[in-house]
Amino acid sequence: MRPTVTALFGFLLALTSLSQVARAGVYCKYLSSCAEACYYYNQGYYRLDRDRDGIPCENLCSSPCGASQAGKHKKSHRAHGGRAGNAVYGVTSGRYSSNRTSEKRIHHREKYYQRAFCKKVLGIMEYRLRDGTRVDCYTSTYSFEVDFGHKSYEAIGQALHYADVVGNRPGIVLIKETKADERYIERIKRLAKKYHVYLFTIDRDLKIRVVK
Repeated sequence: MRPTVTALFGFLLALTSLSQVARAGVYCKYLSSCAEACYYYNQGYYRLDRDRDGIPCENLCSSPCGASQAGKHKKSHRAHGGRAGNAVYGVTSGRYSSNRTSEKRIHHREKYYQRAFCKKVLGIMEYRLRDGTRVDCYTSTYSFEVDFGHKSYEAIGQALHYADVVGNRPGIVLIKETKADERYIERIKRLAKKYHVYLFTIDRDLKIRVVK
């Protein structure tokens, strides 16, 4: 039986849709389970965690990813001959390794620390810039990015971008919840000094200190 024109059109449309998904990369709307979201998040797709609280695709996940969650999807993914597709964003799985899977965060989300810090410095939370991005905590002098220690390198890049758009100085506030966070804070000090980024830390007890 020869395929009808309608069937052929439908098949080509499906192929086009799949092609668009591949070019767009991995987004929450294309995923179907928390295990799948965690798998890609642990492969380096950090944009799945839009509010940067360690929980990707909050429509699918209610807590930070553990090794068991990502592992479930990894086995299924391999069984179907799939690949992580890191080339979409040019991200390799080892570039931002952070031991997130082995150190569960059992304390607070990022916004808890963000709110406490911004209140302390009398800043504005989620200050919207003309390019559509939002500063975690904005003051007339500084644009602060608040993030967990293991995201320190990303935090510096975001703070520099905010300060460039606004015309003030960059600052980052790194959250200390685990030993891994502390290690990353130590690593970032030289870079922060080089680019004149004002560096703070905030711990689980909401104690804030300047890192020199």
